Amino acid sequence: MIQKIVKLMGFSKNTYFNWQKENRPVISLVKKYFSEEEIDEFLKSNQIKKFELINNFTYEELANLIHQNSKIDNIRLYEIIDFFKSHTLVYLKASFSKILHKNGYSSGIYLNTLDSVDKQQFLFQFQKLFKEANWDDIVAKIDAINVLKDFSNETNFNFEKEDLNIILEILFKFKMYDRLFNIEKN
Repeated sequence: MIQKIVKLMGFSKNTYFNWQKENRPVISLVKKYFSEEEIDEFLKSNQIKKFELINNFTYEELANLIHQNSKIDNIRLYEIIDFFKSHTLVYLKASFSKILHKNGYSSGIYLNTLDSVDKQQFLFQFQKLFKEANWDDIVAKIDAINVLKDFSNETNFNFEKEDLNIILEILFKFKMYDRLFNIEKN
């Protein structure tokens, strides 16, 4: 560990021991909050992946996310993540296009989904369908539910309107989930 800290700080072992004797806070900080593996990872890549995942959140936001996540069905969350991870954007857009054509859509918000340039954008547009399925307008609700059901049948994945909260969860934390599960890979 000492060798890694010396390399990280850019000084000699003698300086390290002098600073340690002087109780300089930076030495205590590094020893307390960083493992040797994390320092090594930083020296090799100029980043520590686990910190990259959370660096855009405050402590309060992270605590809130953990609390919020405890309310979500984690098994279903991973099933939906796996669905989006295992299908290419081209496949998702082609399947959705087929369903729109089948249901007679030639304009409207659903078609924006087909313009998606990545899975995050596709998911953002897709969640609008779920929101519409929860409208009180019975005509819009039936249309949205039919599109959801047909898309589920086309892709062999049973999307339900209750999945809206999970899809919003994935969207809200997309960067983190993408790093953990490599959703955009395909």
